[in-house]
Amino acid sequence: MAENQDKTSTRLKFRTYKVGRSQLDRVITIATEGFKPEQISFKTTRSGTTFKRRTLEELISAIATSPLPGDPEIWSDLSIDAFDHQRNRSVSVDFRDYELSVWISGTDATWVHGQNARIRALLEPVANEQEEGSPLVGCSGAACGALVWVVAFLLTQKATEAIPVWGSILVATTAGLLALRIVLTYGGDKEEAEKRLLNVVGEVSDRGWWESRSMQDKIALAGAAIAAIAAIAALMSAYADVWGKD
Repeated sequence: MAENQDKTSTRLKFRTYKVGRSQLDRVITIATEGFKPEQISFKTTRSGTTFKRRTLEELISAIATSPLPGDPEIWSDLSIDAFDHQRNRSVSVDFRDYELSVWISGTDATWVHGQNARIRALLEPVANEQEEGSPLVGCSGAACGALVWVVAFLLTQKATEAIPVWGSILVATTAGLLALRIVLTYGGDKEEAEKRLLNVVGEVSDRGWWESRSMQDKIALAGAAIAAIAAIAALMSAYADVWGKD
């Protein structure tokens, strides 16, 4: 009769992360400690093809020389797996475009919890278990929606007196909600993409929000600010023309 073996399993799950190559190497060192090279594997999927190699360098080389489309330096997923069937222990680290998870399992509870604590301590500075959204996109969307609402209301009232006030309010509300939706959709998509970053060949920038923007983003934001100032000036002028005269 086979001897019963109790197994302990733990899981770490991070909703956001920014991991560069040096941090990734430290994670690999701890996760694969005590495993033989043949017990370790690295894999990633690109354009429907799964690449699997024994080392990360071999996997990076395979992606770099692959004829499949896409930037070889941009990875949306990476799995690090280590299995020791003889000692009945395993470690899996999965980077996905929606989360980072770590599974540790084994019959030695002390080893399992020890590895869990070590990997957690390593990842906590660059990953968060709870998703923390930046208020920037929401505030920008609300400001843009409010501005569009006022502009639309004044324009419809100034354009023709045939439109009742409630009609102008309806048109302005529709325009404002549309502007809000556009900002939240496109701004939110960009923000989501920046919450989970994995760089297997370099480092992930820890610069501030403004410094991390591309030149195109900075120009667009500056243009939006100028447009907002111009719109406010136009609103003041329209107000004087429509309501300032008795």
